[in-house]
Amino acid sequence: GSSEGGAQSLGHLGLYAMLAHGATANLYETQTYKSDYNPDFWYAFQSGLPIPRPKTPLTYQKFESYLRALGINVEKLGNVLQFVPLFDEDIKKLSNGKVDATKIIRMKKGEPVAEEGGLFDPRLTGGFFGTKYTHIPLNEVVPNPLFERTLCILFEINAATFKDLITGKLGVDSAGKITPDGKYKYGDAFKILLRRLDPKKELAKATQEIKTANDQRKAVLARKIKILRNIIKLKKKPEEIFLRKNVIVIPPFFRPLVQLKQGGISVHDINGLYRNIAMVNNQIPVAKKEFPEAEYGKVYARLYDAVKALEIDGLEVGINRKLKSVMDIIVGPSPKLGYFQSALLKRRQDLSSRGVIVPDPTLHLDEVGIPEDMAWKIFEPIIVRKLVEAGYSPARARLVVENREEAARRALEREMANRPVYLKRDPVLHKYGVMAFYPKIVRDKVIHIHPLVTAGFNADFDGDSVAKASVIYINDDQLHRVGMENFPHKDLIKRTEKITEYSVPSNIKILTFNPETLEVSWKTPYSYSIHKKVPCYEIETSRGIKAIVSGDHSLVSVNLDTFELERVRPKEAVGRFVPVLNKFKVVESKTTVRLKGRDIPLDYDMGFLVGAYCAEGCLSSKRKDEQYYHAVTISAINPQTRKKIEQITTKLGFHSYQQERDTNLYGRKYRQGNIHIYSTELARLLHEWCGNGSKNKHLPPFFLSSPYDFRRGLLAGLLMGDGSIYEAGILFYSTCERLIREVILLAQSLNIRTGKLHKCVHNHGIVCYRLAFNPSDLKKLQLQLYHPKKQKRLNAYPGRNNIYDTIPIPTKLRSKIWRRRGLVTRKTAAEIVDRLQYD
Repeated sequence: GSSEGGAQSLGHLGLYAMLAHGATANLYETQTYKSDYNPDFWYAFQSGLPIPRPKTPLTYQKFESYLRALGINVEKLGNVLQFVPLFDEDIKKLSNGKVDATKIIRMKKGEPVAEEGGLFDPRLTGGFFGTKYTHIPLNEVVPNPLFERTLCILFEINAATFKDLITGKLGVDSAGKITPDGKYKYGDAFKILLRRLDPKKELAKATQEIKTANDQRKAVLARKIKILRNIIKLKKKPEEIFLRKNVIVIPPFFRPLVQLKQGGISVHDINGLYRNIAMVNNQIPVAKKEFPEAEYGKVYARLYDAVKALEIDGLEVGINRKLKSVMDIIVGPSPKLGYFQSALLKRRQDLSSRGVIVPDPTLHLDEVGIPEDMAWKIFEPIIVRKLVEAGYSPARARLVVENREEAARRALEREMANRPVYLKRDPVLHKYGVMAFYPKIVRDKVIHIHPLVTAGFNADFDGDSVAKASVIYINDDQLHRVGMENFPHKDLIKRTEKITEYSVPSNIKILTFNPETLEVSWKTPYSYSIHKKVPCYEIETSRGIKAIVSGDHSLVSVNLDTFELERVRPKEAVGRFVPVLNKFKVVESKTTVRLKGRDIPLDYDMGFLVGAYCAEGCLSSKRKDEQYYHAVTISAINPQTRKKIEQITTKLGFHSYQQERDTNLYGRKYRQGNIHIYSTELARLLHEWCGNGSKNKHLPPFFLSSPYDFRRGLLAGLLMGDGSIYEAGILFYSTCERLIREVILLAQSLNIRTGKLHKCVHNHGIVCYRLAFNPSDLKKLQLQLYHPKKQKRLNAYPGRNNIYDTIPIPTKLRSKIWRRRGLVTRKTAAEIVDRLQYD
């Protein structure tokens, strides 16, 4: 994450954790003052005025309107919210009048104008941002589609019988029996069924029957008994509960019409569903008079389906285009994307921020270190209030805080000493995922926590990204790597069902590939978009390169018939060539590191030390259960290697000593040499940069923005430890997949081609990864390995180019070559292409 992130969210898991702590007062703030746009509150708070009562959050008002559109009313009984059916009399009380939903807008001089009597009529609804309810009176009563299953259970009929009642294939006679010859059909059929229903008598009958029924019958009766009890509790007639004579139209504010910057108009899906109801509803009187009964049944069924589309099903209006129903909006394609979880429970909080965590054993268990900029940001309103209480005017207090004057700094220190903050780490799996701490200012850009609280947060410091996708970008010549969800953006350009698009600041550049010119370059993006409901796939090339791509045309591959590059879907790319990076340039933005109170250059020696640690190093702590590391140990059997590492650590100002001893591994005795470096500061730095443990190692997060010599030294240290140099090739081995994939990037940044990544299993069952380097490319770097045997083999390497790129050629040309020359090797293909280029 970024310590410069905006307001952060408290989701449903965090909410459960707060409830487990009993922090109801904090929850009251998070759901009202701190998560709703409320300038009056913050003005009063900072000015020292009486705090106004919180308003009902806008997100809850919107959720309540969606429930009413479903035919559900919300009644508050003490501290409990109870869902009950929305009766026709409730609709008339809420409504400001009936509307003609076939009328939406018309254009006048390029601007949208609401039609009189329509869905955005200013007099009836309040206009495009109105807050008034209206209604559509139905020309034929229909059962509420939300209670379709309930009615089937109540009358013990199946879904097919219910559908036949809707279409008129079945009717109801005077005795309330369902039959094809029934006198009463359509809405009247449901009226008769519900009027003849005696809930108390049916409840007594079902209660008696369930005592002797079999298991299958008991399940049916149990649901029926529950429904009957609720009907009795409502004290309403059954037809008033289950039938709809009116459809409530929610206020325009919750079904907005938005004019986009490009000049188009985005209309909320619910408006289209209301229009669909009105159009079918207008056909009912005509159909009743002029159509045969069978045709009228189809029109009535369409009216029921139109109401059902509004509530539950939605409406297909074209290829890959569907108007979302109210239920689609509330529940979403998955629970996390639905309105209930993403907006009602998950709320962005004022006075919040985010950042990367690092261990700091100097803190107390109840303390957290936060960057100074973050402290000023989240405590700003509180400091302004304290300065106003001390006699400053509100305007002067804000200026003092903005300039960070001494008075504001003293107020900040007092508030931080007496006002805890709570720290949350997602995913919040239990109550200890949210805990309170007293904040202290630290001088860097990360959040410091005591190592012993990491277990509660299920936290670590290995630098892994939580995001599924990440992007590297340049901001004012500084290289950054972030998760896609944190990519910098500005104004909203457009929002549709599947795509949300934002503009991007002009000083941002990203690494791009042009399939026409085959160039990799830094470009300034115009916009950044989020695509929902797009499936993602993990692809793997024959060289072992893996990537996560979306299901649309997100891959570039070679068309073997035309020899041209084209965009394809992942499923279409199987078996085809795709271009990959062999080398690229980096922006050297990080050149020093702070150690022992001074700036240490990131040079060849520093890179060699870090590379040797990644390959053969580990960290030691005084106690096994403590993450307070105090020493670095690097295994190196060769005395020259240990001597070089000792020289580097002495230059850095750290004490070290060498050790040789006999050891046993997998039943085999051998001589082991180690160098121990005693420094808590260096150990903490290497743990933050590279992790600890053979399967958790990785290169420093800034290695792609480090100087050229540092990267040379980094590769030399890695080859000294886990490299093998033979006449057949130069190989690197690792048990950590992340490390070896980062080594591929490191090699590409140094213009070194690599071979296919191989996965193998050691004799003792250990999974290992093997990578081959192009010897000619590697020899050009003139690396100093400080390992006599490996150095001698590297220097003596003939430097022949025995790694060839894959040469894609058109299918027809391949067939001709095959007929003329027989089997075509990769070397032969390379010669052919060279000649074609010269010709």
